[in-house]
Amino acid sequence: MQIHVARPPNQLGVFSQEEVTAGLQSGRFLPTDQAWRDGMSAWTPLNQWAEFAGHGVPAVPASSVSQGSPADALAPAGPTQLPWEQGRSLASAWQSVVAMVTRPAEVLGNARLEIGPTLTLGWLILLVSSVTAVIGGVVYADQLAAVMVKAGSDILKSANQLPEPAGELMRTLGNYFAKTEPKNFGLVLLQAVMMVMFTPFIHFFYGLLQWFALRLLGLFGVKACKGLPLGRTVIATMLGACLGSLVFILTPLLPPGLLQNAVLYLCFIPLMIVHFRVVGAALKVNPWVVFGSAALSYLLFVCCCGCGLAAMVGAMMAG
Repeated sequence: MQIHVARPPNQLGVFSQEEVTAGLQSGRFLPTDQAWRDGMSAWTPLNQWAEFAGHGVPAVPASSVSQGSPADALAPAGPTQLPWEQGRSLASAWQSVVAMVTRPAEVLGNARLEIGPTLTLGWLILLVSSVTAVIGGVVYADQLAAVMVKAGSDILKSANQLPEPAGELMRTLGNYFAKTEPKNFGLVLLQAVMMVMFTPFIHFFYGLLQWFALRLLGLFGVKACKGLPLGRTVIATMLGACLGSLVFILTPLLPPGLLQNAVLYLCFIPLMIVHFRVVGAALKVNPWVVFGSAALSYLLFVCCCGCGLAAMVGAMMAG
């Protein structure tokens, strides 16, 4: 039996059960050192291992172990279990996607989630999900253009009922959509590439709102949300959102219309499940708490941006 031993933030190595026993007796290892072996779902202090209770190490109930801050609990205690962080390859990227969907707590609870590698993984996921968007954009170019033209016509009708200058702004937007023409392959591909490049940064902004909402929940008494690090929260939110994009991978292949819209709405359910499980696993927070923080961040965004937009339009009308 091979046992990984770590004393956060340092990894001590991989040892046999006999070596760990001898190390505990000699003082090389401390009872509070974290350890993990294949089959375990989380790292556990050595003083909670039954194997070492009879070798001069008193067994300590889990409830009596001192609890550090949430930030300390998120510090990686040993080798990462996320394949992408063990080696960069298309195979490890695929293995990471499967692992994050099927067993997020195991692979993300101890993941490093450094900005560079995680952003690259997010780009790869978005690149895969954009392939069908390119195919659908080319196959249904005429239908998609017709949808945009109709939307522009509807906006123009609404603009005529608004006072100036809000009506003028809406007419400008409506005219833009009303002049939409079918895109060729080059334009569709360029649009997809731009979306892949910039979408993670949009998710970073959403992650900032998510972190703020989680910290608010911490102030309201949710202990798991106290002291959550900003960087890890933002990166985890980005990764969960990019992974959730795979849920929509087949929808661009459906013809634009009621069926596609219905499937899109239905896909939001698995999207939320994947996203909140990934973020919750990375932050070691219950996914339902993450869902509550997302709802709170949405309300904050609507209130701030909605009130600001209303104030701007009101000032323009007054002027």
